[in-house]
Amino acid sequence: DLKWEETTQSDIGLDLGFLSNKLNVTIDYYNRNSDGLLIDVLLPTSTGLGNAYAPARIPLNAASVVNKGLEVAATFKNKAGNFSYSVSGNVSFNNNEVTTLGTSGAVPIRGGSFNDVASMTKTDVGTPIGAFWGYRKDHVAIDAADVNKYNEKAKAAGKTEYQEGLKPGDLIFKDLNGDGIVDEKDQEFLGSPMPKVQYGANLNFGYKQFDLMLGITGVSGVEIINSTIYFLEGTNKVFNHGVGVLDRWKKPGDIAKNPKANQGANGNLNLRPSDRYVEDGSYMRFRNITLGYNLPKLKGAIGNVLQSARIYVTLQNFLTITKYSGLDPEVLSNGNSDSDVLFSRGLNSYSPPIPKMTMLGINIGF
Repeated sequence: DLKWEETTQSDIGLDLGFLSNKLNVTIDYYNRNSDGLLIDVLLPTSTGLGNAYAPARIPLNAASVVNKGLEVAATFKNKAGNFSYSVSGNVSFNNNEVTTLGTSGAVPIRGGSFNDVASMTKTDVGTPIGAFWGYRKDHVAIDAADVNKYNEKAKAAGKTEYQEGLKPGDLIFKDLNGDGIVDEKDQEFLGSPMPKVQYGANLNFGYKQFDLMLGITGVSGVEIINSTIYFLEGTNKVFNHGVGVLDRWKKPGDIAKNPKANQGANGNLNLRPSDRYVEDGSYMRFRNITLGYNLPKLKGAIGNVLQSARIYVTLQNFLTITKYSGLDPEVLSNGNSDSDVLFSRGLNSYSPPIPKMTMLGINIGF
């Protein structure tokens, strides 16, 4: 019963030229509706397939998604005496939204689990594919009085305790629905792995025999799940940690960023899916920087054979501007299947950083 997905797209665009075509601009608005996207849908255990820990899945043409946005590209070239330059750039604005989950009904698709942390992505109608989902952290419980203050709120609402097993030094999460306790109903949208803005630029300059090229790329309006925080600041494993654990709760009265160390079972509650792992994934990267020099034309017999020669030095991925605390904000895809990659996009699961490279070369023309 499987089939190809169907896409209906409408576009309107403009191609503009100015200043005797020294400046060219392309503008495109698109609205793309994709129906029958192939996804792995969970089967109920009542089918006799799978179990609660490893549920069975079946691929179905179940989901529909809309992508709409604006793309703008521009190029400008000019020359003044011995100096020449060209500047080209592009920027795109995109909005991704799930419109239906089809035969999977109203049951959201979960994914993005790592280590002992349950699924951190939730694909549901009205959100982007693989939207981040979880609790909002408030602060680390300062002392017993701080814990009692929250438990009193819970008792006033007819509940036993504000948060399961809450003790001084534990993370206190926000009661988002205001019912007096923290439970699974207090989870919300934490961010999107889909960038709202993507951009790039190529800058080329030339002066006599010298040339310089800069290649820049970047994204904005995107979040990343930094799963390395689980190990670097989780303090529930017996190995080295990051320097972030120095800012942890040690004794009553401490105002700390991270909860107390090695809390056992309650430590896993502190490590539950939350905005503790979600960071701003925006970045601007100088993808390529190349400086070259064209050697003057040689004379004589050698000049008759050697028509041109250019030496250059290239720096790749040399500079990245970002607030992301992990190794690299350009997150690689994760998962063992297309479905895992789709619903775990934006999960930085220990992927190595893109390497920096320095190259020295020569181009020779005969």
